[in-house]
Amino acid sequence: MNSLAGFIYFSSEQPYVRLHDNPCRTLVALPLRHHGEKLGVLFVEFDRQIPITTGARQEAMLVQEALGRILWLQDAAKSQQEGTRKAFEQLKNIVNQSTSTVDPPTIYFAFSGKADSAVTQAIKQTITNEYQN
Repeated sequence: MNSLAGFIYFSSEQPYVRLHDNPCRTLVALPLRHHGEKLGVLFVEFDRQIPITTGARQEAMLVQEALGRILWLQDAAKSQQEGTRKAFEQLKNIVNQSTSTVDPPTIYFAFSGKADSAVTQAIKQTITNEYQN
């Protein structure tokens, strides 16, 4: 059985750092991409010599694809979170700067997946009636 000597992912922000003193007999380096976007490189080091087989290549390509997708999704989630935070800040500033003489607006956020079915039905009826007229 082959033993794994090191598993390293790095991007331009994280340069390669040797994790151990064992000699590396096999190194697998996989570029990580998603839809052509370069995300980093995955290095897998083994302290034994491992033959390159068709099955091993296919497994490596599956790992490469999955990790690329995971990294892309992580970046997308970060961007979405930051965008949502900025949008809430903008909304808060607009509401706080309101010069209306009536009561300040109240904003509610609701999630249809967590809402009571009677509430969602009432909203649907209201919207339907409003847009039919």
